[in-house]
Amino acid sequence: MLGVTMFEEEDESLVDAALAGDVFTFIRNCIIANEDFHQEVCALYIIFTETFSRLYCLVTEAQRCEQLAQGCYAAFFLAENRTHNLMIASLMLYH
Repeated sequence: MLGVTMFEEEDESLVDAALAGDVFTFIRNCIIANEDFHQEVCALYIIFTETFSRLYCLVTEAQRCEQLAQGCYAAFFLAENRTHNLMIASLMLYH
């Protein structure tokens, strides 16, 4: 586990350089050159892309469900309207 208080003695020169204003050397030597950093970034990237892909699928599925529901509603409305018209027509015939 890395933390500010857990630097080893050879890291003190890097911390001193960062504090002295040479932050880019500190970033290059401690973060970019660190293999664990790249592994963590790759793991987070994979998690992000998987999550984004799942979210995209859910949104797409929700849109399809909405379209299906609208189609069912339209079909029901048309059927109900036809039934209503048939009832009116049959009442007119009997009167």
